[in-house]
Amino acid sequence: MKVVIQRSKRASVTVDGEIIGQINQGLVLLVGVTHDDTEKDIAFLAEKIANLRIFEDESGKMNLSLLDVGGDILSVSQFTLYGDCRKGRRRILWKLRVPKWLKAFMKRLMIFCAKRV
Repeated sequence: MKVVIQRSKRASVTVDGEIIGQINQGLVLLVGVTHDDTEKDIAFLAEKIANLRIFEDESGKMNLSLLDVGGDILSVSQFTLYGDCRKGRRRILWKLRVPKWLKAFMKRLMIFCAKRV
């Protein structure tokens, strides 16, 4: 499992002109899930995401976590994080989680994060 984390003051995801998710201050997660990810990986990342000290305190230092600022999470499935472009000109995506599992993994990640936030 790979996650790209970005701080955000406001973010949204739009599909076909319709907003399907939005947050105020918090984190945008681009999540890549692969065939050998487990429940243990989800728990580890959820704990890490909730407690990363990447928000500024009153002194301007990055000392506050998502928990400290009461932030939100916007999570987006991003299978291309596992694209392998080392050979040729096309990325190879053989390590990806089968789509039926992807939805379940994303849901579990959000449940684990919600328990910590």
